[in-house]
Amino acid sequence: ELAAAVVPEGVEAVVPYRGSVSEVLYQQIGGLRSGMSYLSARCLAELRAHARFVRMTDAGRAESRPHDLTFVE
Repeated sequence: ELAAAVVPEGVEAVVPYRGSVSEVLYQQIGGLRSGMSYLSARCLAELRAHARFVRMTDAGRAESRPHDLTFVE
């Protein structure tokens, strides 16, 4: 059940056991593909070429995080 859930993007948190390595990797790959789609990157080289960092305020960062998680600071 947990492995089938969508992984929140860009957060670090403590999570319960989530299943086999293959299930966890499946979720990680899905997150990577999602990020690549935001940049229209078809491969990792294009992802690196199109990636850019943006500055966020503390309030914006707090608001953009998923709720109901125990965050690692």
